[in-house]
Amino acid sequence: MSDKLFVGLGVTSVEDNGTLPPISRVTLMVDDNNAITAGDDTGREIIADCPFATQEMVNALLANLQGYQYHAYTASDAGIDPAVELGDAVTVGGIYSVVSRIEDDGTGYPSIAAPGEAELEDEYPSVGPVTQTFNRQISETRSLISKTSEEILLKVENELEGLSSSFSVQLQQIQSQVTGLNGQVSSITQKVDNITLSVSNGSTSSSISLSVGGVTVSSQTIQMNGLVTFTGLANGTTTIDGACIKTGTIEASRIDTDSLYVNAANITGSLTIGQLPNNVATTGDIPDKVSDLENDEGYQTEQGVVTIIDGRVTADYVEALGVRARYLQGETVQLLSSSGSLVGAMDIVNTNSGDGLTIGTNRGGIRIETGQSGNIYIRSGHGPFLMLGYGDTGSTAMCQLGGGPLVIPGASYGSRAPSGSGEYGEVYFQLE
Repeated sequence: MSDKLFVGLGVTSVEDNGTLPPISRVTLMVDDNNAITAGDDTGREIIADCPFATQEMVNALLANLQGYQYHAYTASDAGIDPAVELGDAVTVGGIYSVVSRIEDDGTGYPSIAAPGEAELEDEYPSVGPVTQTFNRQISETRSLISKTSEEILLKVENELEGLSSSFSVQLQQIQSQVTGLNGQVSSITQKVDNITLSVSNGSTSSSISLSVGGVTVSSQTIQMNGLVTFTGLANGTTTIDGACIKTGTIEASRIDTDSLYVNAANITGSLTIGQLPNNVATTGDIPDKVSDLENDEGYQTEQGVVTIIDGRVTADYVEALGVRARYLQGETVQLLSSSGSLVGAMDIVNTNSGDGLTIGTNRGGIRIETGQSGNIYIRSGHGPFLMLGYGDTGSTAMCQLGGGPLVIPGASYGSRAPSGSGEYGEVYFQLE
């Protein structure tokens, strides 16, 4: 009640229609089917239409009206201030009530009244009797529009089903959210420097965050359908089309693949190529150092391991149609026939002057041959030599022996001149 008026006995007649029970409940009708209420049914109920009603509004009204008793009256020809308004408090004929109705015939002395229950039902049939028992079912689904200095909120919710949707506009952000049962929530939040989309079911979640500095995608599973193209600031482009990835450079700590095809490979670090032995049962059995692959003699065992470190290739075997190298190092060079059988070998042997080299064959002979213009020259470090080819003159082919005396052991010559073609194991010289 905005103003309080005192009329007293300044009327022609006053009728006291009694006091109604105190107000115990306030109900605001959002629409024909939806309502928000507060209070109990011990007294009267105040019902009004308000499409923007909230529970906070209903609670505030009840706090102000609870316990108020409506005193019905009728006063004729009241001498009141012309500025009186409906809702003003008035004291008339010893009755303190409210001005609920004004009837003015132009004389300047209107009749005022606070109608009784039956009259209210007549005057305001859409509200119903003010003393009615609350029997309206609170709506399962309701909506609200809230406006404050800090926020504009639109919301629709169903408490029984646990569903709600809201749209909030604040100074620093705009947010929309849909909430379901079992912790299911989806939201979109827009701020001045980022936009975030998120979906969660309580245990797992997915989110996309867009900012000036980049885009962050987080999810248990990320699935993309169609052609995906990534273009960087350095004019680099990556295209993912089905199972095909086309790009310039791939940087990774590890690449696992069943088959790898490359036109060229430049490896700056350590490269280890291997196949696990058959007796490996656990990961603890897998060697993690090159030294673990070597036996007591410093050579790798036959475990199918190939290492390439600092330009050096270490392997058990190398099989190829051809090997081209500036240096070949090793203890044994074996020569195989076209069928793969061993024919001969060059080996390291122990001689009376230290480690030496031997050339041997398992079958057949040993043939050393040059082209028409080539010589064969064999020389020892002590000086003696054997040359087969052209001599110093370069015109006559010869067998030249020099660098020391020719010594023929006793077992190599006979005690007499041979007859005919000579005897086996004998050496003789014949002068012409």
